[in-house]
Amino acid sequence: MNAKLCALFFTVCLVYVVSAREANRCCFPKRYRIDYDLDTVFTMENGFLGYYPTNFSITFDFTKPRSLFTTGRFDVETGSTTYTNRIRHYSKKLEWIFSDSSPNCTLRELTAPDPLKCIPDTAELIQEYHMMENIEMADWEIQLNRSGIIGEQTLSVTKEGCLPVSEMFHLINFNVPQPAPFFQIGKYKNFQKISQSRTNKDFKLPKNCPKELASTLRKRSIDDDQEKEIDIEKEMEEFMMMQPLANW
Repeated sequence: MNAKLCALFFTVCLVYVVSAREANRCCFPKRYRIDYDLDTVFTMENGFLGYYPTNFSITFDFTKPRSLFTTGRFDVETGSTTYTNRIRHYSKKLEWIFSDSSPNCTLRELTAPDPLKCIPDTAELIQEYHMMENIEMADWEIQLNRSGIIGEQTLSVTKEGCLPVSEMFHLINFNVPQPAPFFQIGKYKNFQKISQSRTNKDFKLPKNCPKELASTLRKRSIDDDQEKEIDIEKEMEEFMMMQPLANW
């Protein structure tokens, strides 16, 4: 085989491999509900590592698009769990926050971008393998960059149905004071495809929730956020709630 033929053969093989990897990109189901366990490890001011576990359920409806996050907080003293709901309408750029045990309902502008509904074109395929012998899996590396928060995310999905199984986020830079996350590990379970009627029921707002923002509310910008004093607890809360499925 001469040099030109070898070069042509190598080029064809390379194009085939790239095309095969591109073909493996997939999109998540249009409507589904899933439980999510998230472990966050962060550095504290004294240099020691802190640990913060949490869990919540997520409902996605990509036909709108919109999402529902339900987080449970257990009170050791009372032995009860309080559930907080966040309904996000991405086309309207609005987010409602309300609790099952409180009459209050807060409406605010949504600054998070649309949730990830497909493996992005910029993602790199790390590996393909089998889990439990008969489940084909794919690991993707996704580069994230939002408002000074830079990191790498590894997302594991099934090749059939494109169901998320786990993810790990490694922080490279977080432009806020300590404590700051170092890495996060998320595990998905109890996947359910849901019907449109069930979705509409889950996304029904309580009667006491406002329908629109006050007319005097000025839209925030990135420059405005940079000028304001940073509330680290609020930033940490936002960081955790944005994390699932690269929801930046």
